[in-house]
Amino acid sequence: MKWMPAVVAVVFGVAGSSGCVMSVGGWSCDETASRSAEVSVGDATRIRVRARAGSLRIDGRSGRTDVRATGTACAATTEDLARVELTAERVGTDIVVEVHTDGTNGRLDLELEIPDTVQLEVEDSSGSLRIYDVAALDLRDGSGSIDIEGVAGDVRVNDGSGSIDIAAVRGSVIVEDDGSGGIEVDDIQGDFIVKRDGSGDVRHSRVAGRVDTPSD
Repeated sequence: MKWMPAVVAVVFGVAGSSGCVMSVGGWSCDETASRSAEVSVGDATRIRVRARAGSLRIDGRSGRTDVRATGTACAATTEDLARVELTAERVGTDIVVEVHTDGTNGRLDLELEIPDTVQLEVEDSSGSLRIYDVAALDLRDGSGSIDIEGVAGDVRVNDGSGSIDIAAVRGSVIVEDDGSGGIEVDDIQGDFIVKRDGSGDVRHSRVAGRVDTPSD
């Protein structure tokens, strides 16, 4: 069965400033605008976030019943800025939050507040990533630093490059693949397993379960 999108979120955009040049990743960002979207979670069983370039922060909140996403879009021209969009919608049993850049060099610095009881899946291309107080996490990240703290279930990570810091996880931490950058974990009640690590130190402390890393 093919699930069709339902409960499409309201999406807002506010015209940004011009004439103010910010350097982002080596290119100028002349235009900025706010973006926001929200959708009720209902009986959804997973929240999927598909981010592009830009920073990303996700906070789990006790008692929250919706997903709210806010951020600042950035592009070199007003035409490109208009093509940087943020959507949030219900697709089957998933809530899908997605950044669309439509082939531009635009980016979106994004913040989300989500219920702390729903499993989280994140795909992020580049930029710093911060995730706090969520139910469980499956993360695929291209590049940029990663900071994860306060996960009730398991954490699974595939990462291209950048440091990884993970703390206060009640389940296990499994790093499937890490291209480069150090990995540091602390206060893990389950196992800590690194299946493949390209380069960088792997450090661990206060792991209650099994530790299996390339350096052990």
